[in-house]
Amino acid sequence: MFEQEQASYEEPRINRQVEIESSLISIPTKALTAYPGEQVFFSIQVNGPPNHVVELLLKEPSRNIATAYVNPRKSQAPFAAIATIIVNPGAPPGLYTLTIRLYDTEKSFQLAKEKVSLIVLRKGVPKTLANHYNRLIVIFNKYGSNGLVWYILKHIYPEGASFTRIKSIYEQIVGKDISKGTIGNILQRMIKKGIIRRDDGQYKLLVTKPEVLVTRIDTSRIRLANKRASRKETKQKPSQLAPRQISIAFQRALKIKKRHGLLPAICFLAHTLVGARETGFLLLWLNEWFLYCEQKTGFCHHFYSQLLDWYFRTLGAKQGIMYSLTENYMRAQRIASKYIRKYYKTHSLARRLHYMLKQYKLIKNEKNEIFVIEILYYDDNTVGIRIWDNNREELLYSENVREEPPRKTEYYTAFPEEHVYKPNDNTYFIRPRGFYGL
Repeated sequence: MFEQEQASYEEPRINRQVEIESSLISIPTKALTAYPGEQVFFSIQVNGPPNHVVELLLKEPSRNIATAYVNPRKSQAPFAAIATIIVNPGAPPGLYTLTIRLYDTEKSFQLAKEKVSLIVLRKGVPKTLANHYNRLIVIFNKYGSNGLVWYILKHIYPEGASFTRIKSIYEQIVGKDISKGTIGNILQRMIKKGIIRRDDGQYKLLVTKPEVLVTRIDTSRIRLANKRASRKETKQKPSQLAPRQISIAFQRALKIKKRHGLLPAICFLAHTLVGARETGFLLLWLNEWFLYCEQKTGFCHHFYSQLLDWYFRTLGAKQGIMYSLTENYMRAQRIASKYIRKYYKTHSLARRLHYMLKQYKLIKNEKNEIFVIEILYYDDNTVGIRIWDNNREELLYSENVREEPPRKTEYYTAFPEEHVYKPNDNTYFIRPRGFYGL
């Protein structure tokens, strides 16, 4: 619950490791805060191996963000060193990682590794934000804008905060400039709900207990997980509405699951009924809502399907993120591709099943639903996602977003329209005899 999210908020926990990897390095701080153009320092105690000449290598996130130096860089252990971080004047605000490695110079062998977080702050954001940074991220991802503003007023500015102060921290956590209108709308909704009040230009809390707050949070703003396409009720099971070729494809997925497991079967459906290209991937499934991305075009597409929702549930799939770069996932893709070539010759031909679903109105789109998709890639090859509104100002949904900085981040725009090239429409709907391998 919310009270568990905000417990022990005073202890900075950014990038904390469960245990120090090696007692050979001691670093008193795990989080640094700085403004663009500022210098910050921290000490490194090298404890050993005793009498060995060792070397410290300090890697900054990027020279566009900061430049890092350590002195002395090489010496006989034990010794103390000072690391200097010069933040670039143009560095964008955000959370970055510095990596410290210790090498034995004689054996060219890495002895130890530590990480320190660097928080580049926006103007007007207090440095004490380091004590709350991870908690703010967690609260925002789980409870949205209302939860974030509540936490700011509860734990950072308990005596009240101006519009500008709230906006600065909000932008720091979101990682981009937010319009005054958006922040104003959030605050006005919270005033109407009796969560906060405005007094002499300062916003102050009326609701101080988290268990009361969760009953008033505007969960409709985090709406994707519960949204369904408008449809007429029918007494028929979804599977009874499917054309024979679609049913056969699902039966093939069941056989793949029986022989190879669930994930290859999901990948098989992703490149047939869901409609992802060979280089594309099914990113997310929530209720009847499906979101897939295309590396070829650089866009994502989303749609609603009661039938596919029924298929995935029957298959035994668990809702949520369906994509990763793990070896298990890559193996599943290879197995699925083998069966696609066996049954349909090519991925392009297999994708015609998706357009058959569309032709039979078993896939529906809601116009004007355009989202920004943020995919965060982590070191263990799993991914987290955030789904934003079209202006990337309001967070609508997030999953598997961690405290640790991602290895890389990709952004896509998700459209409700299909990616069919109009002059070639017929090629998707004209099905040559024998195409489905029947």
